[in-house]
Amino acid sequence: IIVVDIKVNREGRVVEATIGKGTEITDMSMRESALQAAKNSIFNKDENAPEIQSGTITYKYIIGQ
Repeated sequence: IIVVDIKVNREGRVVEATIGKGTEITDMSMRESALQAAKNSIFNKDENAPEIQSGTITYKYIIGQ
């Protein structure tokens, strides 16, 4: 499991992504892959939302399948 803490703007774009608490994988390339995936995520645009919203994305990797 890799947990990525994200901050998203009103446009639905991820403006910040960091490895979060609960992450079990220490492999740096897998962590970087999860960070890049999170940064490339796009959420629904909402002009009435707070300027920046925080959340998490959890990636579960299954090894050997």
